[in-house]
Parts: sequence; C-alpha cells; structure tokens
Amino acid sequence: MDLELYSLLEKEEVCGHMNAHKRFRVECLSTEASLELFRLKVGEDVLNSHHEIPKLAEIVVQECKGLPLALVTIGGAMANWRTPDDWQREIKVLQSYPFDIAGVDDLVFHKLRYSYDILRNDTLKNCFLYSSIFPEDHNIIKDELIELWIG
Repeated sequence: MDLELYSLLEKEEVCGHMNAHKRFRVECLSTEASLELFRLKVGEDVLNSHHEIPKLAEIVVQECKGLPLALVTIGGAMANWRTPDDWQREIKVLQSYPFDIAGVDDLVFHKLRYSYDILRNDTLKNCFLYSSIFPEDHNIIKDELIELWIG
C-alpha cells in the first residue's frame, strides 16, 4: 500500500520537512471569516451575555491570527466564560503563550497547552493527559477510555 501524506500547512518549509507528497496552499482566514468561525464555536448566548464580550472576542480572534485550529480550540474553551473578567483573564493567559507558526509542533503544543491549562481540576487534567497513550489518528472509543480511567 502506498501511503501519501497530504499537508495543509501555511509554511512551505514545514511541508518539505514532513516529506509531503502533495502540497496545498492554505491561506489564513480573513478577519470576518475568523470572527464568524469563532462566534460559531463560542455561541451567541455567551457573546450576548455581557455587552463587553463582543469586543473581547475580537481581541481573541486577533490573537488566533486567522488559523482555524486556534479559532476552533480557543473558541470552544472561551464558551465556558460569561463575564468580562473571565474573558480578560483568559486573554492574558492566551497572550502569555508565544505564537510562532514556523513549525506545526509549536502551534499544536501551545493550543493543546492552553486547552490543558484551562481545565478546572487535576482529575480533568489527568484524563486529558491519558489520551496521549493512544497512537496518532487512533479512533478513541469513549466508553473504553472511561474504563481505562477507572482502572
């Protein structure tokens, strides 16, 4: 079987390092498209929960730099917060992570790190870390994962 690696990456040199057989040029989303994707992930209820939150959402979208992975991941995390204080705190956390897209590993690491840091207790953090035992692209069955957590 001949396996082809397809890479949808912003940086051409990263495609080269990954030995991609086919390359697709993917542009970052426009500001408008980024905001729309972010709004879909956060939800209108959250965005309308306080008059300051839409402006704070624009700041978060700017931090995501048009990258769909960042918009989806961070949008899902921000859906948990309904006060401007919560949003401002999370924006500071997000801004504390360097955002260098020279390599995919950095991008994925920082977004996963944010997802990890936002978890509210050690039990959730341990469950999140447990998923690292599975190989890449493994289909994780929820019930099996829960059984493994229980021990």
